[in-house]
Parts: sequence; C-alpha cells; structure tokens
Amino acid sequence: MFKNTVKILGIKSEYIHKHIPEDDTAIESFHNLLKTVYKWINDIETFEAERILMGYAFNDYDTVRSHSVRSHSSIDYLSPDEFE
Repeated sequence: MFKNTVKILGIKSEYIHKHIPEDDTAIESFHNLLKTVYKWINDIETFEAERILMGYAFNDYDTVRSHSVRSHSSIDYLSPDEFE
C-alpha cells in the first residue's frame, strides 16, 4: 500500500537499512535529538501523552529552538521556519 501510494503521488522513496546510521546521518541525528531532548526527560505513560509530546517537540524544533545548545548550525542558527 505504501509503495503504491508513493508511486501514485510521484514521491521519491528511499529504503534505509535498520540500525545502520551511516545510511542517513541527518535523520539518525534528528531521532537521537528527539529521544534525548524531549522523550527521555519526560515520564511518558500513554500513547496520547507521547503524541502530545511529539507534537510539541516538532513545533519546538521547527519554530522556537533557534539558539539552544543543539541548534541548527548548518542554517546559521535559525529555526527551520526562520530559515525558510
């Protein structure tokens, strides 16, 4: 289903091997940031709590987090929204 939908929408898809960070260092770095900055410091007990936290994390990452410790150095320390 996924492969068919991607093909219909004309989206280029790429398979990344599980547990091989060298396949995509950017996304591996992002996943590590999600875990260390947002997930591991919170006591998550339900799927709904995790969903809310991830919503907050993505908003924070894209709009607020321009000058934090793990800021976006590759885009002159701007948030992705500011850079765009």
